[in-house]
Amino acid sequence: MNAAELALPSQSAGDAFVVLRRDSGDVLLAEGDYRVAMPYGSTLKPFLHAIAGDRAPALEPRGVDEWACGAPLAKMDLRTALLRSCNGYFIDWAAKDPSIVRLGEYGPALVALGLSRAPAEITETIGLRSALTVSPLALARAYRLLAERSVETVEVLEANAREGTLSGLKASAQLAGIATKTGTVRDSASRPQLGWIVAVSEELVAVMVRAGEQPRDFAGELVEGLARVETRRPATAP
Repeated sequence: MNAAELALPSQSAGDAFVVLRRDSGDVLLAEGDYRVAMPYGSTLKPFLHAIAGDRAPALEPRGVDEWACGAPLAKMDLRTALLRSCNGYFIDWAAKDPSIVRLGEYGPALVALGLSRAPAEITETIGLRSALTVSPLALARAYRLLAERSVETVEVLEANAREGTLSGLKASAQLAGIATKTGTVRDSASRPQLGWIVAVSEELVAVMVRAGEQPRDFAGELVEGLARVETRRPATAP
C-alpha cells in the first residue's frame, strides 16, 4: 500500500485464517477471528477490475501521496494499478466514472455475503476510509464468486507475486501461479493495524489476516498455511 488506509478503532479484530474449497465452498480450515467483521483495506479492488470492461482509462499520475505507487509511469492502466494497489488511480477513475463506487453487480452480492453496506464513495470501496467491514469468511466467499465470474481478473492477480505487492520476497516463488491480493489497514500515523492476504489457487480460496502486520511480513506464513490444508477433508464451519 502507498497511502494510509485509516482504520476505525476495533477491539475485536485480530488474527484469522480461513480456507475454502474453490469448487464447492466447503470450509477446510477456519482459525481465529474468521467470522469477525473488520476493515478490509485494498481487498475489494479486484472487484473494480472485474466490472471495468473497456471503461477503465489509462491515467496520468499526479503528484500526491495516493499516487506514490512504485516506479514512475507516464500513464498507468488498470492492470498495473491493481498489481501496485495504487489508490490514486482508483480515486481518479471514480472521479471520471462515479458508477464504479458501488461495485456493479458485485455490490449486492458482497452485501449479501456480509459487507456491512454498499460503499458510498471510492475511499470506502478501496479501503482508504475504513467505514465498512467484512469478515474473512465472507471475503473468501466473495472471492470464490469472483473467481467463478471473472477469469481475467484472477489471471491478473496471478502476476502479483511476480510483479505486484508480493513480489521480491522469499515466498514469492512459492506463490507463483496463485492469484493474490493484499490489503493493509493503517492508523492515522500510518502504522499497520491489520494486514490481509487473499489467495486463489486452482483448488482453494484462502484469506489470512494478521493484526499489526503488513502483508509482505506474513506471506511465508500464508504459504505454510496453504500447505497445511492441501490434504484436509472438507469440514463445516462451526
